[in-house]
Amino acid sequence: MNIPESPARQKWRQIIRRQHSSGLGVAEFCRNQMIPPSSFFGWRRKLTDAQTTTFVEATLAPRPAGIELRLRGGRRLLLFRGFDRELLAEALAALEAIPRHSEPGEPA
Repeated sequence: MNIPESPARQKWRQIIRRQHSSGLGVAEFCRNQMIPPSSFFGWRRKLTDAQTTTFVEATLAPRPAGIELRLRGGRRLLLFRGFDRELLAEALAALEAIPRHSEPGEPA
């Protein structure tokens, strides 16, 4: 059962998407939109926490010393020994920022 999102959540999701697509930093975007940065960061954290990345499966990749991370929505990441942890964090954040469509039988 899908519970409709509150108008406030919808509004902040749109604001966060606009900032992301604007190419502006958060401070500049908030200044231009007359939004308190503390509100922006608070809502972004709240909405991100509500969509915490859940790893569905981790398996050995066909290459030695590698793992494949399968995320919700069919997204996959291949990691090999010596991967850059900061790059992984950035990649996960970018993937989670992309709106996804639910697969049949998958919760929205």
